[in-house]
Amino acid sequence: MVFMSKSTKQQSWLNVVNLVFGIFSIIFISLALLLPTISTQLRAAFVAISLLFLSILRAILGITELKIDKKTRILNIVAGGSGIFISLISLLEPILSSHIMTNLLSIYLFLFGLIRIVYSIVNKIYINKYRILTLLIGIISLILSIGVFACSNIEVITLLYLIGFGYLVSSIMRISRFFIGKEIYKPIKISKILDEENGKENK
Repeated sequence: MVFMSKSTKQQSWLNVVNLVFGIFSIIFISLALLLPTISTQLRAAFVAISLLFLSILRAILGITELKIDKKTRILNIVAGGSGIFISLISLLEPILSSHIMTNLLSIYLFLFGLIRIVYSIVNKIYINKYRILTLLIGIISLILSIGVFACSNIEVITLLYLIGFGYLVSSIMRISRFFIGKEIYKPIKISKILDEENGKENK
């Protein structure tokens, strides 16, 4: 029962973290998508900041979310670290052109899509509806990123809108985790994991 209490507290904490980082991500991605008069460089910076929040969140989940298996946690940490690296380069390197920033952001969107697809396939602790939703978001991210690469000759602002929409969908999904919480997990799988953790504590 003590462990159950700890698990519940951890889940509640992770839900709040998803909400907070998701909101911040949406704020900056909304600025990028909705402000018509800002420069292309600033628009790209807002998208990069949104990516930064999403990447930090992914790294946190990789470190703290014990319900997922070890390989998935490592994948989250690596993906989060890569996103942080890309977003910081986009933000801190002033000589980068808008085209280079767009390419960096679209590369991670592509990787993000692949990770989502893998995530939906290997993480059987989640209910099927959530896995399908994750798969769809992964596919959307892949399509948007491929669209950016295929249409690289169009205006940068259009490319940023494509990338921004991909990050917006991800941010909304993160916020949804706050409201659905533990409902995304299969009860049987969670019980098995909790029993295993209880066994470890008793040793």
